[in-house]
Amino acid sequence: MSLEEIITVVTRNGAERVYIAPGTVLPWAVSMEHDEDPVCELLVAEARRRRGKQLPAEIVQGLDGWIAVLREERLVVAYDREEGFSVVPAREGIDLDIVREPPPLP
Repeated sequence: MSLEEIITVVTRNGAERVYIAPGTVLPWAVSMEHDEDPVCELLVAEARRRRGKQLPAEIVQGLDGWIAVLREERLVVAYDREEGFSVVPAREGIDLDIVREPPPLP
């Protein structure tokens, strides 16, 4: 399944919005203009799964495929409030999950 197909499956089936907070797969305050971005939809679905929510098998399969690609290619999701979501190389020893580790709070 391609990344585009995975995003289509997750977007088509919808994903409940979650509160975005540090320490999750959505550690950013996402701008409203980006909250329906397909990558955000994937992260929302993964956040729900990590909270123990039941997801349709089709979404689970899509998430598993997407996360496998990120890990195989050593990539993570980054976010910029002006530019939106992007997939970037993981930083060795810093980015240990599927998202770019944000800088520590002051």
